[in-house]
Amino acid sequence: MKNLAHRAAIGLFAPVLFTTVAVAQSNATGTPPPVIGPRIAPPPPDVDGGCANGFAGTTTIAGGWTAFEAASGQAMTVLTCACADFAPLISIATPCDAAVGLGLSPTHEKRTVGASWGTWSHGYTGEIYWTLGSTTALYTMPPSTDAFDCYIEPNPFAPQSFTVTGTADNGDMAVLMLASVSGASGATHFGFWVDAPCNLSTISVSSTADFAIGEARISCKEAGPCLKVCQSNPTSVGPGASIEYKGEVAPGVHRFSAEPVPNDNGIFFHGATLIRVPFGHGFLCAGGGLVRVLPPVLAMGNRAEKDVAIPPGMGLRYWQYWFRDPAAGGPAFNTTNALCCVFIP
Repeated sequence: MKNLAHRAAIGLFAPVLFTTVAVAQSNATGTPPPVIGPRIAPPPPDVDGGCANGFAGTTTIAGGWTAFEAASGQAMTVLTCACADFAPLISIATPCDAAVGLGLSPTHEKRTVGASWGTWSHGYTGEIYWTLGSTTALYTMPPSTDAFDCYIEPNPFAPQSFTVTGTADNGDMAVLMLASVSGASGATHFGFWVDAPCNLSTISVSSTADFAIGEARISCKEAGPCLKVCQSNPTSVGPGASIEYKGEVAPGVHRFSAEPVPNDNGIFFHGATLIRVPFGHGFLCAGGGLVRVLPPVLAMGNRAEKDVAIPPGMGLRYWQYWFRDPAAGGPAFNTTNALCCVFIP
C-alpha cells in the first residue's frame, strides 16, 4: 500500500489500531510494483468550438506542464497546501481569490511521494492529495479562473481509467477520457482552460479506483495592472515560487511579494522585455535593461515583500524575484515566475 510510513507508525504506537486504518495504495508495503505496459495515448484537446478546452498530456513534464502552457497560452502558478502529511483538506489557497480557495470534495488527504505515497512519475517527490478511497471527486475553482492542470495517479498499481470533465461558467463542457493510467509510476497530466469571456467553474473526475492528484497549477484573471507570465521551477521549500502584485499601498508606491521562498536574501528586479533563459534552478524571464530594486529583501515565513516607488508613466516592465536557495544545492539560487505590469499616468 502507498502508505507504509503512516501504517508502520500506527503499528508501533497503537497495535490495536493497525488493522483498522484506511491506507492508500499497495506501493509502500515494500512489494515491488508489477510490470505494466505503456498506457494508451491520450485523446487530443477538445475542439468542439465552445469556450471550455481540455488537454490530456503524458507522464513527463515536457508532455504535461510545458505542452499545456503552449496549447492554452496560460501562465500557470503551482499550488501548495503548506501542510503536514495526513492533513485533511477541503480547499487549497490560490492566487485567484484570497477568500476562496480551490474546493476539494470529498475531503482529500495530503501525502508526500516517496514518504507516504509510493510512486508518481518523472521523478516528482512532492506533495499530492489523495481522495481517501473515493473513486470520484469534484474540484471547484475560485472566481476568475482561466485554467487548471495537474497530474493524476490511481491508488492501485493496476491500470485504471478516468473520465474528467471541465465545465465553464456558461455550462460548456470539455471531456477527457484517460485510459490505462498506471498506479506504478504512471501519474499522468491533464488540464482545462477557457476562452474569454468564460471562467472555468468545476472539474469532475470519475475513475475505476481511488486516486490522487498532484502538481496542481492554476491561472486566474489578474486584477490591477499586472499579468502573470513565464514559469517557476521547484525550490527547496516548495514546487515553485510565485511573484504577486499586491496593489498600490500609498500614492505611487506599489507592493510586490514572492512566496514560497527560502528564508534568505533576494532581490526584486524588472526589465523591458520578456525572455526565457535557464538561470540557476529557474528561468530569467525579464530582460533588456534590467533594474534591481535595492536593498535586498530578507524573506521571513517563506515570504518576501517589498514596497516599490514607481514613477508615473513607467509603462510596460517585466518584474521578477531572484532568491538564494543554498539547500537546493548546485547554483544555490532560483527565481519566481514573472509579472507583465503596465503602469500609466
